Amino acid sequence: MSVNAVLLAVLASTVGLAAPASAAGYHCRTSSHSLDTPQYSGPWADNWDVHMTLCAKRRHGWVYAYARVRWDGPNGQLGGGFINDAYVRVQVRHKAHNFHGITDRWDSSNHNGDYNGSYTTGVVKWKGRSKSVAAGSLNIDWKNHGDGRTGYAKTRFRSSPRV
Repeated sequence: MSVNAVLLAVLASTVGLAAPASAAGYHCRTSSHSLDTPQYSGPWADNWDVHMTLCAKRRHGWVYAYARVRWDGPNGQLGGGFINDAYVRVQVRHKAHNFHGITDRWDSSNHNGDYNGSYTTGVVKWKGRSKSVAAGSLNIDWKNHGDGRTGYAKTRFRSSPRV
């Protein structure tokens, strides 16, 4: 077992998270939003088509949930450096976690200058008897909002099917 795998296992057991499991047994739902790049108002298309798949499964009294986010951003005509920070929030009942690993991927373009990418969160785990869903949101702190706003813009996505 590698050092990284051991560290991930220790972290997962400490904060109630785990690496995303296989899709077996998960019930998922995908929903989409189109997000405008607030600091740009020029002639080029600047919307981000964002798709979030929220998945949940129940096993031995535990509910496991994770999110997978895909985006098709603007082309390289806009430059880069769109955000200060971003995170995906995954919640099952009263247990929630903010996953910040999306920030660097969001602001990175491919060799063609396209801002397309994906990110899968870790798994949030909740012990409970009642039916539950995975709820999720994408929270972005845009650079130079353009209208004096500060802080995170929250976009909620449809929850997973009830498990």
